[in-house]
Amino acid sequence: MQDSPRGLVLLSSWLVSKGYSYELQQRYRKGRWLKSIGKGAMLKSGDPFMLSGALSAFQSQVNVNIHIGGRSALELQGSTHYLQLSSPETTLFVLGRTELPPWFINNKWDSDYKIFKISILNDDVLGLTTYRDGEIEIKISNLVRAMLECIALTPTEFSLNEAFKIDLGSGNRSITPNGILVPKYSLVLPKDLVV
Repeated sequence: MQDSPRGLVLLSSWLVSKGYSYELQQRYRKGRWLKSIGKGAMLKSGDPFMLSGALSAFQSQVNVNIHIGGRSALELQGSTHYLQLSSPETTLFVLGRTELPPWFINNKWDSDYKIFKISILNDDVLGLTTYRDGEIEIKISNLVRAMLECIALTPTEFSLNEAFKIDLGSGNRSITPNGILVPKYSLVLPKDLVV
C-alpha cells in the first residue's frame, strides 16, 4: 500500500480484493495511515486530492470507463496550437447511464471538471492512450478521438470557430484499400457500399 502512487484514491472494495480486510482498513484509518474521503474511498494520509488519482481508481480498480477527452486531452498531449489555451475545466467523458459515487462528486479535486455523458464510438475503449500525471497512470483520449469528441460537442460546448481551424487536407480520401471512388464525396468506399 505504501508503494501506491501519491494521490491515488484507494477504493475499499479493491483493497479487500488485495487482502486488506475492512477491519484492517479501519485500523489503518484509526492509525492515520489512511483517511476516508467518503464512503468506500480513501487516500493515504498527506496525499493530495488529485483528479487523476480518482480517475485512475475508476479505471483500474472498478473498471468504470471515465476518461479525460476533447480539448483537455489535446492540451495534455501538447496539441493546442489551434485551440483556446487553458480551458478552465477538465473535460471528462463517461457512458450515459454511469452514476458516479458521492466520494467523487462531493470532493474538491485539484482541477475543476465538466462531465459529458455521451459515447461517440461503438467501442468505448477505442482511441484511448496512456498518460502519466506524476506517478499516476490514466487512460485519456488519443489525438484522433479527442478531435472527434470536440466535434461532437460543437457548437454547444465547443466553438465552431475552433473546429473550423482543423485542416483535413485536400484530395480523395480512402476508407478502404481497393474500393471505389465516389466523386461526389471524394471518398474511396468498399465496393459493396457503392450502388
